[in-house]
Amino acid sequence: MLEGKTHEEIANILKVKRQNVSKIANAGKWDYFRRLLRISANA
Repeated sequence: MLEGKTHEEIANILKVKRQNVSKIANAGKWDYFRRLLRISANA
């Protein structure tokens, strides 16, 4: 779901700062984003 999206797009979807997206993405914590997206999708 996140694959192919820019950090900018992910930041907009999750309403977080782009720098934070880059930091987490660079740390390889994509599962963290998937969990957040799943939570927001279910909300």
